Amino acid sequence: MIGDRPLPELVPLYRDPRSDMPVTQFNMKWVENAGLVKFDFLGLKTLTVLQQTLELITRRGIALTLDDIPLEDEKTFSMLSRGDTVGIFQLESSGMRDVLRGLKPDRFEDIIAVVALYRPGPMENIPNYVARKHGREPVQYMHPALEPVLEETYGIMIYQEQVQQAAQRLAGYTLGGADILRRAMGKKIKAEMDKQRQTFIAGSVANDLTEQLASDVFDQIATLFKQFSRSQDRRLTKMANDEPLSPRTEATHLDLKIRLVELMEGVHFHANRIEALIEQLFTLNKH
Repeated sequence: MIGDRPLPELVPLYRDPRSDMPVTQFNMKWVENAGLVKFDFLGLKTLTVLQQTLELITRRGIALTLDDIPLEDEKTFSMLSRGDTVGIFQLESSGMRDVLRGLKPDRFEDIIAVVALYRPGPMENIPNYVARKHGREPVQYMHPALEPVLEETYGIMIYQEQVQQAAQRLAGYTLGGADILRRAMGKKIKAEMDKQRQTFIAGSVANDLTEQLASDVFDQIATLFKQFSRSQDRRLTKMANDEPLSPRTEATHLDLKIRLVELMEGVHFHANRIEALIEQLFTLNKH
């Protein structure tokens, strides 16, 4: 939290005995009402794993940075399509592995989308995304103006950025107004949501949409707004897909096998975690 004066003058604080850092006694909504700016920081062991991976590769005489790894590596997509994703951040649950086998991703954007969709509520759209990607279901748009916004995701609204662009195109929102809509939906404040619904419908009707269609689009937006933003999902997905080595380093699956064993020595895993990684080694040995 950041304030324009010492925090004790703005909010009540307490000190958790397990930490040296003071903590506010206000929840996130009251913190902002008190005039503070709130930042959320996500700590991930995956970042440590990535750094250790690079260090292990360097010891073997291979100069590599994360930026050197291409996003169109065919071997990586083949591995993902088989569901061989144990040890890969956000892609290793049994449900996600089943989704990947059906999706058979062949572009980085597919991984970003499936990470965003794999959440309660939005995951209902995964079968539609897969069917549309493989041509088994027609791509449909609720309004022609949404095609440039939703073309990449086969007509399915997935990201917060798409919500903002839809509000601009259909209801005439400004950039600032679209961001207010995004925040209102993210915080799920009913009074603000009701106000935004009225604004959205009024703006859409002024752009020659029917009131019913405007209401339906708004409802779809509200239902799907449990996802992260596209940019956040892209960052998280890139960390997942940076892990496999690429042909650019002239590395084979043997590199991945060696790395899994070496990483078990450098990172503290639970016993069941080690067992899963060993099982993955045997799986990769078949390819």
